[in-house]
Amino acid sequence: MVVEICSTSLKSIKNAALAGADRVELCSGLELGGITPSVGLIEEAVNLKLIDIHCLIRPRAGHFTYSENEKQIIEKDIRFALEAGCRGGVVGGLTSNFKLSVSQFSFFANR
Repeated sequence: MVVEICSTSLKSIKNAALAGADRVELCSGLELGGITPSVGLIEEAVNLKLIDIHCLIRPRAGHFTYSENEKQIIEKDIRFALEAGCRGGVVGGLTSNFKLSVSQFSFFANR
């Protein structure tokens, strides 16, 4: 079983590593349901080199049906997180009928 801890700070990443977690899901704004963390937090989290970092990619609070502009932002955020050294990303999307969408991001469709 893989143990993933939701972390919003460098301290919580250190605690997760000390507790034996396998990886963290790095995010900000848990009170909003979680949003993409800042560039600075992503870079510092990766630079700790304590545990695998998976970055939450969510440009705003609210529903999970994204506009074309939001999808472009999500794709850029994914690219940045991977280039910064994150081992993975956490992203979700829904169709306009509120069904799970795994193909709404061309970034994934082209891989």
